Amino acid sequence: MWTIAFARHAGGVSDDVDTTWLDGLIGYQMRRAGASMGADYAWFAGPDRLRPSQLTALGIIADNPGVHASTVGALLRVARANMVQLVSVLVERGLVEKRSSPTDKRVVELHLTEAGETAAADAKTFMAAHEDRMTSHLTERQRAQLHDLLRRVADHDTVKDAPRGRQDRSGILDR
Repeated sequence: MWTIAFARHAGGVSDDVDTTWLDGLIGYQMRRAGASMGADYAWFAGPDRLRPSQLTALGIIADNPGVHASTVGALLRVARANMVQLVSVLVERGLVEKRSSPTDKRVVELHLTEAGETAAADAKTFMAAHEDRMTSHLTERQRAQLHDLLRRVADHDTVKDAPRGRQDRSGILDR
């Protein structure tokens, strides 16, 4: 059983809460881990920070000059409309520039500016320190195992091959 310490600090729950059922759910544990990662990121990145998806996009563009926004979006699992906004923020901040492809003028390639190259290098250093803080209590073997298992879960796309259109989803969640 886990005590909800955060709720206590927020003036909420004052007693232990039985989370036995939740503790057995992988998705719940992944959500808790994600919330912890997000809190650490927000605290150490500061108020004018780039969002994690923007920081990650910078890293991808740094390693793949000329990459298409749709490719970055697919890697990050970001919807097209959100990717347009993400790229716009990076362009507005002077970190990324869009260029027409030399082979197909309809295609836009993403390249880092000089400021973007500096930001991408800083981002990679920051993210390495962030992950080190969050996994410092794990052995190298445990860290590698966690990485491998999370990657397997992320790569297991159960929706990709699902039939399209409204499915009969009647059941316990219908009210």
